[in-house]
Amino acid sequence: MLEKDKDMNINIKDMKLGGSKLLKKPASLVLLATLSLTACGGSGSSTRTGYFSDSAVSGLRYTTETQSGVTDSEGRFKYKKDETITFSVGDTVLGETVTAKEKMTPLDLVPDSSIFIRTSQVANAVLQRGSVQNSFYESTNILIFLQSLDADGNPENGITIPSEVTAMFEGVKMSFQGSSFNFSARNEKLRAITYKATAEGYLTRGELQDPAWALQHFYSSNGFETEFFVQSRSETDNNGDGVLDTIFEVTFDANGNQVKEERDNDADGSVDVSTTYAYYEKSKRSRRDLDSDGDGTPDTTFTYEYDSNGHLVMISFDNGSDGSADTITTYQYDKTGKQTHSLQDNDVDGVTDTIVLTSYDVSGNRVMQRNDFDADGTYDYALIYTYDDKGNRLTRLEDDDANGTTDSFEVFTYDDNNNKTIERVDSNGDGIINEFTIYEYDSVGNEIRRERDSDNNGVVDDIRINEYDAQGRLQSYMSDNNADGVIDSVRQYSYSADGYLIQRINDDDGDGVTDSIVVYTYDDNGNRSSTSNDTDNDGVVDSVTYYFYTEGNWVSVLGYVID
Repeated sequence: MLEKDKDMNINIKDMKLGGSKLLKKPASLVLLATLSLTACGGSGSSTRTGYFSDSAVSGLRYTTETQSGVTDSEGRFKYKKDETITFSVGDTVLGETVTAKEKMTPLDLVPDSSIFIRTSQVANAVLQRGSVQNSFYESTNILIFLQSLDADGNPENGITIPSEVTAMFEGVKMSFQGSSFNFSARNEKLRAITYKATAEGYLTRGELQDPAWALQHFYSSNGFETEFFVQSRSETDNNGDGVLDTIFEVTFDANGNQVKEERDNDADGSVDVSTTYAYYEKSKRSRRDLDSDGDGTPDTTFTYEYDSNGHLVMISFDNGSDGSADTITTYQYDKTGKQTHSLQDNDVDGVTDTIVLTSYDVSGNRVMQRNDFDADGTYDYALIYTYDDKGNRLTRLEDDDANGTTDSFEVFTYDDNNNKTIERVDSNGDGIINEFTIYEYDSVGNEIRRERDSDNNGVVDDIRINEYDAQGRLQSYMSDNNADGVIDSVRQYSYSADGYLIQRINDDDGDGVTDSIVVYTYDDNGNRSSTSNDTDNDGVVDSVTYYFYTEGNWVSVLGYVID
């Protein structure tokens, strides 16, 4: 059976396929593997056949000490016992060189990768800096990469990387480090290739795969079962009298998209406000209807349209939901999928009333935004940005009337780990810094101290201090509001043995006396079941919220829980 650590993570390196109910190999692969091993006679020096799967990936180059080639339509590769293997697309290497084995996935290429079973594990991976987050993001980014290079854009029938696309990666070394949300939305190096390949007919779309859908496909394709739950209902007693005051309920579709929100503001059993959502495919929203008075009839409606690359190209706003649009906003994009124009027609007379233009540098960073609020051909507002070679924003200039004169100015400095260390603000554009802030971080990038000189007179005016435990969880937040060395307020956080936040203690004036307490409880699946607030620390609960859950998937977890 699979070995789980104390957090219920399954370590990929310890996974054995034979007895695992979580990893289901298609019968065709089992037969092929059996025939291959039979032909080889089981000899350690004989060539063996392995399979690389996100779903089966073809067109992926592999290299061992004695073998090399390209994976076929079943994801097959050759290796010998105890050899190491490297997978690549052009000059982009996927993860690390590792020991080859019969069944391999992108997670095998990233040290300390785990299969997550519970929602709380995903939340910890996304929200807490450290090795778990790093390995989660790196392996997810490889999934996004592979699925974005699939010829027909449908990884459900296997992933086929065209040789013409592989050729575009010659001389290109892609990094898989960093947030998967940024990798999917802002990886301009990869987007330049996918859009070029789409324009030349080798791919069907240039848009990069969404992280949630990349993970959803991978887990489903490889038979990894999860116990994800998402909050579907909350009930709140606002004054601790034992009577519910508000109820909020959410419904999801089979894809994990939120399709309805309902709010009962007085818990009388009648919905007071509701919103419904519809989708084209996956998570591309097509419509949103708001019923603001609970009479069952929409009062406002938004509709959405997309181009073949999945870009939002139009939002229509119907105030009154009478079927006639009152405002239409259209969007235009450059050849690499970056939004360049936003055009708003406020009265749907066919004449543009507001224009926003956005331009980018060669790395895809937004360098200028110009607003023409009345579409008269003259810009009324401008923002200008500069960046370092790592993509960190160095300056932000604001020109309130787009007359060429800077009205406010911000300058940023970073350390070698891309953490912002200094922020300087010139609030009126006179060339004199008005505010100066310094940031400090621990070894994994958690902010541990912030000092602000609010008038840049050389004297620190306020200090914020954060302390973390060995797992990277916030333990205390302290504020020294006048930087006199005396703490003015403290928040302390306590966790269970399983790593769940169970209590927050507030000392609002820093006198060492607890002023309020928030207590959190959880169900057997690690989902938060209640939040109780004792606002004056008299031992009596003043408000409490109860939470209820429904089964979820990667789309609902990343899209709604983590968000």
